[in-house]
Amino acid sequence: MSPRPRGSLRALPRATLPVCVLIAVLSGAMAYAINVVHDTQGGHGRTARTTVTASASSSSSSSSSSSSSSSSSSSSASLSSHQQSPSSSSSSHSSSSSLGGKRQRQNVLHSPPSSSASSSASSPPSAMSSKPVKLQIKGFKSTPSLPQDFEQRGWDTLRSAVRAIYSSEAVPQNLETLYRTTEQLCSHKFDARLYERLSAECEAHARATLNSLLASSEDDDSFLVCMKHTWDDYCAQQKFIRSIFLYLDRTYILQNKEARSIWDLGLHYFGSIVLANDQIRARILRALLAVVALERDGSTIDRMLVRGLLQMLRVLDLYVEVFENEFLETSRAFYRRESLANIHVLDSAKYLEYCSRRLEEEKERVAVYLGDSSEKALVALTEQELIAIHADTIVGRGFDEMMGEGRVATLALMYSLLARVDRLQLLADRWRLYISSKGADIMKKSDADSALVSDVLAFKRMCDSVLQDSFGLNTDFKDAMNGAFEQFMNAQPTKPPELLAKYVDRMLRSGNRSCTEGELDSVLADVIILFRFVKGKDIFQAFFRKDLAKRLLLGKSASIDTERVMIQKLKEECGPQFTSKFEGMFKDVDLSKELMHSFKNSKAAGAIASDVDFAVNVLTTTFWPPYAPATVKLPIDMTFYQDVFKEYYLEKHQGRQLSFLHALGHCVLKANYPKGRRELCVSLFQAVVLLLFNDGHKFVYTDIRDATGIDDKELRRTLQSLACGKQNKLLLKLPKGREVKDTDEFIMNDKFVSKLFRIKVNSIQSKETAEEQEKTHEDVRHDRQYQIDAAIVRIMKARKSLKHALLMAELFSIMKFSVETSVAKKRIESLIEREYLERDPQDRTVYHYLA
Repeated sequence: MSPRPRGSLRALPRATLPVCVLIAVLSGAMAYAINVVHDTQGGHGRTARTTVTASASSSSSSSSSSSSSSSSSSSSASLSSHQQSPSSSSSSHSSSSSLGGKRQRQNVLHSPPSSSASSSASSPPSAMSSKPVKLQIKGFKSTPSLPQDFEQRGWDTLRSAVRAIYSSEAVPQNLETLYRTTEQLCSHKFDARLYERLSAECEAHARATLNSLLASSEDDDSFLVCMKHTWDDYCAQQKFIRSIFLYLDRTYILQNKEARSIWDLGLHYFGSIVLANDQIRARILRALLAVVALERDGSTIDRMLVRGLLQMLRVLDLYVEVFENEFLETSRAFYRRESLANIHVLDSAKYLEYCSRRLEEEKERVAVYLGDSSEKALVALTEQELIAIHADTIVGRGFDEMMGEGRVATLALMYSLLARVDRLQLLADRWRLYISSKGADIMKKSDADSALVSDVLAFKRMCDSVLQDSFGLNTDFKDAMNGAFEQFMNAQPTKPPELLAKYVDRMLRSGNRSCTEGELDSVLADVIILFRFVKGKDIFQAFFRKDLAKRLLLGKSASIDTERVMIQKLKEECGPQFTSKFEGMFKDVDLSKELMHSFKNSKAAGAIASDVDFAVNVLTTTFWPPYAPATVKLPIDMTFYQDVFKEYYLEKHQGRQLSFLHALGHCVLKANYPKGRRELCVSLFQAVVLLLFNDGHKFVYTDIRDATGIDDKELRRTLQSLACGKQNKLLLKLPKGREVKDTDEFIMNDKFVSKLFRIKVNSIQSKETAEEQEKTHEDVRHDRQYQIDAAIVRIMKARKSLKHALLMAELFSIMKFSVETSVAKKRIESLIEREYLERDPQDRTVYHYLA
């Protein structure tokens, strides 16, 4: 037979006559229903039941009586016998009954209370007699009560289990019994005393644990292991006890805010008793610090052991009080000693690697067993002791060496470490100082002016690489770099812009084969960057214009498109006014090509020999650099060609003046040598000198000067280019030597040989002389005077009256080039003389504007 479910009825065997007394409590009155069941198998296979129903009212509890009890005077009963059918049963109730000393449950069939019951069917022959049965029902004589030792017996059971758990022994009772015991005690209002007794047991066990640890004589390492095992056992025991007293935890403790949970109660006593002991605390701290020190020295430790103990302190909220504060101070002292020892032994690069390694070790230590709560303070003090205190030494001793060797990775490490301690400004200042010093050294190479710009560009590329790869394009470092470049490039106000213009000229000349077109664009972009740092942009403009004129007029430009690209870059940098003259020069060249095409198709061109290719560039004076007129006696044919073109041009453009600049002319001569015919590309002055030798084989210097009418200095340079060069000596000088004297003789070099058919003879006059350079600077200074005058007038017109110091300060701030104080004073005096300004009669340091 299967076990009977709780709340269900047990199946009864047939042919038995059980009697059940069921009790139901109905709102203060007691309703009793007695059900007497005869269960027999009739001849027709039907079941016959006899039901006795009684009703009574009572104020006390009632219990079932035996089936032979007599009827009570306070109740009446009637017996009805009927044949049971499905529709004759009503709702049933569950109650307790007594039969033969055993309790049984069975459904109850209720019928309305009545003094008499009618029989709905005849009983079968085997049914009991129809004689009425009288029953007497009585309530309990006394209220049920708990045994006197109920609480003590329950606590004894629980206490024995608790002590067995704390002793790591087998618990004699099963968990369900212990749980039910706790539940019963709490249900009968013994929960408060149960909590007090359990708290006392926990406290006693914590004290016993303390005594056991104090009695331990192990060394520090073994003590840590013992402490870890003790903590693990204590936690496991506390979890076991909590499962037994779970009902108490979820009822009484939840309703009382002052009471701690079973788990917190155990932790409280362990922390307030075991770890409150100064000797235990000191031992744990000393052992943990020693273990960490061993690991910092390179030894291998049991990290899980340390992690478990630190987790214990963290759970008990004693991590900071017991361990962290002292640990941080010990770490600070450790790294202070170690950094002082290493900073004087290791170079900056190795010291940076040491700092990085130590920081990574501390981060790993935090991740493994220290916990995130210690990371910020630990890393901060490590950075402070290793980096911040020695930042000046790290940067000052090793930065220049790293920059010189191009150690980008080490510089990036230095940057990242100094960023941790907010000392990047120190590095930025050193970065600026290094660039300024190195740039000044480059600018002092006066014997290598041709390579100066290339060196500065290479240095700029290196700095850009460091800025990007090491400093992450930090804007402060970028500003420091730009400021340093601006400082050393303007230390000599006139030299950098002049050399920059000459470098651009070399790169744009047709003979330049040092780079491809794409590389040339990159170089020009770098030049523009350097150009931004130069304050004397007007000096660059003057020299660039002169060089551009020579490239355009002498046909030495590598690419007109590249020339236009460079001018466009300058226009974007300085505005259209800066490049207006450059663009006008290109416009003149284009118009000259159209003009010559028109001239060659005109009738006037018929006067020119067919084997002569005559070309003229008409230049607008305001666009092109000023050129001094050069005197020269041209051959008759050349003079005739010029006159023909001049007549054609003036007839077409009336009211204009036309003057020829012979210094910028060039020719292609056809020369017949004994070993072959050659074409000579020469300047106009060189061509005039060479054409003399058609009329003679030898000429003295004075004869050449008288015949050509060329200026003495210009003629000497021309003869040097023809007779004193290393290559292409078209003339021979007697006696030999570099310098040309009045008595020197020149003869035609009949033995001249060259593998080339067309030979380009370099002309010294095409190179700018020192006098020409000084004249260009003088022109710039002259133009600057007008700019300074205009600036002063604008300031005074707006202010009306201004003191000298304020006027000078405002003037210096608005000028795009460096203005010397002496020059500014001279310009103020000039404006006073020209009655643009006047001094105040009372205060000579105040100026007034005169309208």
